Amino acid sequence: MVGVTVSRVHLVELHSVQLFAPGGDVNVWVRRVARELKEASQGFAPPRRSMAKWSRPGTGRLMASIRGDATWDGSKDFNIFLSANTPYATYVLKGTASQGRNYIYTTLGYANRRQIAGWVKKKQFQASAEEAGNYMPLPPHGQFKQTKYLRVHGQKANPFLIDGYHLVSRRHKALPRLALRTGAFPD
Repeated sequence: MVGVTVSRVHLVELHSVQLFAPGGDVNVWVRRVARELKEASQGFAPPRRSMAKWSRPGTGRLMASIRGDATWDGSKDFNIFLSANTPYATYVLKGTASQGRNYIYTTLGYANRRQIAGWVKKKQFQASAEEAGNYMPLPPHGQFKQTKYLRVHGQKANPFLIDGYHLVSRRHKALPRLALRTGAFPD
């Protein structure tokens, strides 16, 4: 009788290309994370969450434009792209006019902003200002009629893409924490 001692058994051979290829475990997981990022970001986007002082009903175009896409370069690298594709997405993400601490004017009103500031301070609204293009009309909303303003406060930022990422990164430890702070997720 011959004695055999087994100290190591080769049971599985992993081929990383199969893991990363379409239908592979890594590929499926990355695409699921991209989908979760999109859905989480949509949950923080207007009209679901608005930073506006006087919010108006949203159209949902910004939320509908959010995409979460995963690309594979054929090796071991995946890229997940999270984006919002409307002309005004940057203004919502970053805020406007120092996030509400400054004012927004019409183009001509900006050139006359010192004069307008004096009018506002003295409560002297010049009739000729409308003809000069200093006023900006704001559409009616709810009980409010259409009004014209010389200036309006800027908008606070709504970093919905970052907040969506933070939410998903708490569920998936493989996603690194971002150094960006938004206030929605304290450390």
